[in-house]
Amino acid sequence: MAFLIVLVGGVLLTVTGGPEETHRLGITIWTEGESMLTGGMDAIVAGTIEYDSEAGCFLLREGESASPVAFPPDTWLISADPIQLLIPGAGIVGVGDRVSGGGGFVDPYDDWNVPDACFGAGGEDGDMAFLQRIGP
Repeated sequence: MAFLIVLVGGVLLTVTGGPEETHRLGITIWTEGESMLTGGMDAIVAGTIEYDSEAGCFLLREGESASPVAFPPDTWLISADPIQLLIPGAGIVGVGDRVSGGGGFVDPYDDWNVPDACFGAGGEDGDMAFLQRIGP
């Protein structure tokens, strides 16, 4: 099991394991596991939700940069056509919608089950975006 301790905004953050993977309606989403992060990430994470059907991953795009994204715990895929997610704190959002909230960017571990092709989409130095919470 991978383990990393990081200091983010003066808060000690421990990362263990990897994002939780859920398959529904033929689509994979990643969420932050309840036990994955201790502490908290204070960065503002914002962007437009995209879905890369070839790579099989959701991306968060801000300008020219797009990173694979792990959504808050209890996020559910509710529709595949059109793609819609039910995200705690945001309600129903779809591809093309803009979201923002607290979180950060984490370097992925080799044992995370996130396809390499997801990071080839212009990701922020190959990092994965984590939305711990959405809203102000």
